[in-house]
Amino acid sequence: MKKQIFQINTTNNNSFDPIADGYYNSTPEIPQQYLNLLQKIVHITSEDSVIDLGCGSGDLAIAFAKQSSFVEALDASGKMIEMAKEKDKERNVRWIHQPVENFTFEPEKYTLIFSYESFHLFPNHKELIEKCAKALKPGGFLGIGWVMYSFDFHLKEA
Repeated sequence: MKKQIFQINTTNNNSFDPIADGYYNSTPEIPQQYLNLLQKIVHITSEDSVIDLGCGSGDLAIAFAKQSSFVEALDASGKMIEMAKEKDKERNVRWIHQPVENFTFEPEKYTLIFSYESFHLFPNHKELIEKCAKALKPGGFLGIGWVMYSFDFHLKEA
């Protein structure tokens, strides 16, 4: 059996475009328990501004839009943004096709800035954290999240 090696090139802003279909169809839904925990910690209301950095297929941004009336979702992959837009039946998310390193954060705008399963792909983490800190409202949250999928446990054993 021939092994295939896949590497994400973080300097190429469209590096997820070629694998978008496979990624979109193979990632499981975000667990409701995870979403409940975020809501319990942050207490997002309809008045809060939220941004999902590296939104990918858009599941988290769409979940946030059920609580907040102002949600933005940012991703460098145009294909992923288009797929996420199709999933957003309510049209409650502002989808932004742009690399996070080029995004201009407004000062003290967001109650929550969240990156789910993508923060490790962004260049210059220190600079990004500094930008996010300035973009958060007083008392706001910066969250970096991930989940262990069932297939991760099998990979650990290999």
